[in-house]
Amino acid sequence: MAEMPGERLKDLREKTGLSQKGLADLAGVSQSAIARYENGRTEATYDILIWLADYYDVSTDYILCRTENPQGKLYTCATLQKKEMESFVQACFDETSTIGKQIKEQLVTLWMEQQQTLKTIGNKMGDKK
Repeated sequence: MAEMPGERLKDLREKTGLSQKGLADLAGVSQSAIARYENGRTEATYDILIWLADYYDVSTDYILCRTENPQGKLYTCATLQKKEMESFVQACFDETSTIGKQIKEQLVTLWMEQQQTLKTIGNKMGDKK
């Protein structure tokens, strides 16, 4: 069991069969940077830490040894019961519901923003022709 983030990073890299140089090339850093992360002489930047978590498909909490679960502590999904979902859907379409009005307003706003974005992209594409 790894007790330090550097050990955890080394374990993850070795399980994938990558050399330090191979990982460094993929991550866009030097081989010596990977070596420093693994031996604990340097901490990875947030950008690199997130990239490594995405690459290995684990949570940053796992890399940082805050959990033994590769998917992290907060990756649980609460499921709604049928009755709760029915109540939510009803509120969305109920004219007297405050939440329903807010959702409808947000949907219209999102649609209008999308239309503006598409128009802007279309204009830029037309400029390139």
